[in-house]
Amino acid sequence: MSDVLSHQAGLATETFWTAVRLEKASLRQKSRIRWLKLGDQNTTFFHRSVCSRMSRNTLRSLVDSDGTRVSSHDGVAQMAVNYFSNSLGSQEIGYRELSPVIDDIVQFQWSEECCQALQLPISREEVRRVLFSMDSGKAPGPDGFFTGFFKGAWSVVGEDFCDAVLHFFETCYLPVGVNATAITLIPKHNGAERLEDFRLISCCNVLYKCISKILADRLRVWLPSFISSNQSAFVPGRSIIENILLCQELVGGYHLNSGKPRCTLKVDHQKAYDSVNWDFLFGLLIAIGTPLKFGVRQGDPLSPFLFVMVMEVLSRMLNKIPQSFQFHHRCEKVKLTYLTFADDLMIFCAADEPSIRFIRECLQKFGELSGLFANPRKSSIFVAGVNNENASHLAACMGFVRGNLPIRYLGLPLLAGRLRSNDYAPLIQRITSRIRSWTARVLSFAGRLQLVRFVLRSLQVYWASVFVLPAYVHHEVDKILISYLWRGKEEGRGGIKVAWVDVCLPFEESGLGIRDGPSWNIASTLKILLLMLTNSGSLWVAWVKAYILKGRSLWDVDSRVGRSWRLRAILRKREKLKHLVWMKVGNSNSCRVWLDSWLLGDAILEQVGERVMYDAASWREARLSDFIDPDGEWLWPRGGFSIASAWEAVRPRGGQVLWDGLLWGGGNIPKYSFCAWLAIKDRLGTRDRLHRYWESVRRKLWRVLWCATIYFIWNERNHRLHGGQARDPIVIFHLICSWIRARVGSWREDAHLPF
Repeated sequence: MSDVLSHQAGLATETFWTAVRLEKASLRQKSRIRWLKLGDQNTTFFHRSVCSRMSRNTLRSLVDSDGTRVSSHDGVAQMAVNYFSNSLGSQEIGYRELSPVIDDIVQFQWSEECCQALQLPISREEVRRVLFSMDSGKAPGPDGFFTGFFKGAWSVVGEDFCDAVLHFFETCYLPVGVNATAITLIPKHNGAERLEDFRLISCCNVLYKCISKILADRLRVWLPSFISSNQSAFVPGRSIIENILLCQELVGGYHLNSGKPRCTLKVDHQKAYDSVNWDFLFGLLIAIGTPLKFGVRQGDPLSPFLFVMVMEVLSRMLNKIPQSFQFHHRCEKVKLTYLTFADDLMIFCAADEPSIRFIRECLQKFGELSGLFANPRKSSIFVAGVNNENASHLAACMGFVRGNLPIRYLGLPLLAGRLRSNDYAPLIQRITSRIRSWTARVLSFAGRLQLVRFVLRSLQVYWASVFVLPAYVHHEVDKILISYLWRGKEEGRGGIKVAWVDVCLPFEESGLGIRDGPSWNIASTLKILLLMLTNSGSLWVAWVKAYILKGRSLWDVDSRVGRSWRLRAILRKREKLKHLVWMKVGNSNSCRVWLDSWLLGDAILEQVGERVMYDAASWREARLSDFIDPDGEWLWPRGGFSIASAWEAVRPRGGQVLWDGLLWGGGNIPKYSFCAWLAIKDRLGTRDRLHRYWESVRRKLWRVLWCATIYFIWNERNHRLHGGQARDPIVIFHLICSWIRARVGSWREDAHLPF
């Protein structure tokens, strides 16, 4: 080849690979797949994901309020515009008239320190830090730019970007184009055909999102001082798990329909994020002294915090209970009337008309002020301890439909009794549906590993954070994950190259970094127990201390008497936690000198026996403050507690290896690393391994052949001697071959014999 042709070939090759990289990047962005590592070449997978996503989200027709189906593009567009004009259109601002009303309800003002912190000057470094903390692959706004573009071109556009952000904070002015938003309709469920079945998501420009996130980051720090402990969404230090646990305990026994009359209301707000009255929002911000002036858009980083502030008004209204109101069973000690996570609202009260009437009036008044009205068709009332006639009367009084447990609450089943095997079916179904999707079938080994680690296992992790899952559920999930990792489908036989217990080890211990399900379940349970030990500000912990512990230590309370199955399962894990935490001595009023692990190691009685207690003329429940004078708290010995650190403490161990950085370090291509990992494990289909396998099969085959030949010759002898029947030797030969084929076929599905 001449030099000219060689040069042209080199340029063509470079152009080709550049086009491949651009195609892959484009498909990856359009596919909205964020769990797959960027280094894996899965262009086919990304392309199919794009096609699947476009097919799933295409709005081909809608059904209007009269039941008429509209199929034309212009008709669907006009129908959507008309439907959302009222909730998203501009309104005449009258928020100053609303502020006194809201102030009378809320009775709260931000501290001077908070207002000063919210109004501190914005620096260029803060702008850069906020931008680079944003996800690079999020959907763009109307201008079409991803966050990743600004990060990649920061040396070119950084100064201008900072100037634009700082100009807004100096002038409070945004050009119309920057403030523009692309509204996307996301179906809430398969087969959505009415506009109320779609969720609105705002795709904002990056410049707008950066400004909003700066404000959100500043506001987040001060939310706990304003938001009631009944709300756990978007508030630092609060967890969705506590809402689920507390709600599970309160509805326990509803299926028995006995005990004190009580009811639970699940309230669904109509288009919660979209129908918030801006007059009300501005009035609320003014009433509490907030120096901010922004509305609520689902997709805007600031909107979740503004929304929980709006819901706090309802919280304050529900907390102003009249004398006629009766608390739900086991709620009065902590004054619990409701639980809120974003727009998921659960209200608890006694099953009597005065209590129901108070709740109805609160919801109605809140709707008139804020624009957030309850949706009677999607809201439910659950009643226990009353007859059907009274239950129907309460439902009619509230205007809600009577519901039956179980229902789905925050993604998990909410049941009155214990979870049965069929209640875990949604977990198994979600995992298998992800595997059966035709987009997941084109993944390489490395791609399937990423799907197992970051998607499929995480589905189980969420369940494990609330429930102590039985062994058969872990086994069923592991069986599906094993089959998918090695075979690419949810079931089958053969093809497993490495034992699952070795796969579920960290990379540095020669595993693949998949977390062991049972160990992670234990670690999640330890988190709940540690909350019960340490978190006095949590509503869930306050309820546990009031109705479960009743002044006793967590270590001493009986796990069997009067406990729900959930609490019994959680309390059984106390011994694991007891050997992992220790008490830091403060003023020692809460530290028991003989029974708590305040010295490094186990409690004193467990180490040296009860004799030392008698020698000291003391008693079992003696406090350290009886001997010295300070205060104490329970500590996790490995720094701040996390489920990951608890998992490290309880998981199975493997031997440390030195080559993990070579395989899994930054910049490696996952499918190459996976192949190298199999080679190190001696699990590749090399000639020597195949030779060893077939040598083993050959020896086994000769043994089976010899035994089968003896058996069939003896069987033929008996036929001829006692039955007077004689078969041709070739028939006997084929019988022996057929039996051996069936036998060897049970060893390996893909076994083939030469006869």
